[in-house]
Amino acid sequence: MVIVKGVNSSGFTLIEMLVSLSIVLVIVALFVPVLQVMHEKQKVEMNRMEWEVFYQQTKLEIKESVQIKVTPSILYVTTVNGQVVSYEKYQDKLRRRVNGTGHEIQLQNISSAKFLALPNGVELSVVDLSGKNYNRRFFTYASIPVLQ
Repeated sequence: MVIVKGVNSSGFTLIEMLVSLSIVLVIVALFVPVLQVMHEKQKVEMNRMEWEVFYQQTKLEIKESVQIKVTPSILYVTTVNGQVVSYEKYQDKLRRRVNGTGHEIQLQNISSAKFLALPNGVELSVVDLSGKNYNRRFFTYASIPVLQ
């Protein structure tokens, strides 16, 4: 008869080691797709729906304006209640400000925005980060001054 003195029970058994290893492998296997999604290239095109909504809202604001001032980089629209609304490029966005305050994002993922004065209106040319061009013309109801 064999008597074993002082059995060491503080280590891992083979079964415990295999279970631990399988848990680690499952966690690693689930972690890799999460990293791929996080590092996926950011979409650089402007959303077409965002462009259409911007056009409709800006068209209404310009149609009801009493004065328009155009610079190559900023469009100023004076509304019937005396507020001066400006549209300008800010980082990779086109923002709208009222009386020089606020920061309302109108378009995202743009590389340039240029304004051109037209008789009774303005033309906006936007280039998104992928290089695609967007052009729209906005006109007023009445004959109002378009300043440059």
